[in-house]
Amino acid sequence: MKYFIFFLLGVFLLSCQNEISKQYCLTDISEKVAHTNNIPVNIDESYFSSPVLCQDKYLIFHNRDRIDQCLAIYDLESLKPLGYTGIKGEGPGQIIEGGNPMPYKDGFLVFDLAKFIIFYFNIEEAIADRNYLPETFCSIRDRNNFPLHISMLNDSLYLGSKCTFPSPLNYYFNFVKGNILTGETTNFSDLNPALDSVKLNFNICSPPGRFVVAYSDYHLLSIYNRKGEVVREIYGEKALKKRKRRSYFGKPHWAGNDLFIDHHTGYSHIKDKRGRWKDVGSEEILHFDLDGNYIETIRLDHNVSTFTIFPSRKQLLVYLKDSDHPYVLVPYDPVGS
Repeated sequence: MKYFIFFLLGVFLLSCQNEISKQYCLTDISEKVAHTNNIPVNIDESYFSSPVLCQDKYLIFHNRDRIDQCLAIYDLESLKPLGYTGIKGEGPGQIIEGGNPMPYKDGFLVFDLAKFIIFYFNIEEAIADRNYLPETFCSIRDRNNFPLHISMLNDSLYLGSKCTFPSPLNYYFNFVKGNILTGETTNFSDLNPALDSVKLNFNICSPPGRFVVAYSDYHLLSIYNRKGEVVREIYGEKALKKRKRRSYFGKPHWAGNDLFIDHHTGYSHIKDKRGRWKDVGSEEILHFDLDGNYIETIRLDHNVSTFTIFPSRKQLLVYLKDSDHPYVLVPYDPVGS
């Protein structure tokens, strides 16, 4: 009987170990900080969006405030503008309400949220011709499933998010699976059915063999394999109910085996006129590998708004709010280097 009890205890401990191995508590790494030397970058301050890297040569910025053209093309090496494109308007090839650009083959795609159309831009042609008009790549057939943000699974299929408003005061988010070649879209069941979908906000990216979903409202970062099975769940302070800070995960980005996500901490290192810490923040960028193993925390002196990854340069281009030099380059060590 004694040996049987020990056997059951051993099985229980092993099962707990397997369960714990899939979870990670963000508070365990809150004191580990990687200080970096910021490199100021001179970029037109009117472009406050997260740039998109194309062909490892160009940066595409989106700015909804520009009157005539809503996209800017920058050279990655010099970080200087090469041209502007994306004529605003209701005519053929013009954009009414453009979403964030997305790299695709020799150019990039832009979702027009008002026309329910996906446009394809050829970068070289757009640079050469200021009046360049993109070609219509496809139209989304089911307008009720038009995605707000997408992450490509392969050359044609994507996983995205859409926002549904059952009433003016209520909304919820759903996963959408679609094909950019045919325009077909379908509802995709929530990868985490335990979470309440009402007012559930999330951001996604899809590295090879993985789905990464940042459930902002729950302060939860979940990494799934392609079968929808949990590889790792990373819980923040809000999820653990240890603190009442307005903390949440932002949008995940990946390059190679590196996974980065900006983390809104609910506080900042900026003091107000009375010498108190401002209760704003998103000044941390957390670095993991694709299995969710922690690498480092990159903490900066200003509020982080957006960022993108330059894998060939081993750098992050980070946009800082309330800074004299809003764009800075931050080095990182790739996984396995």
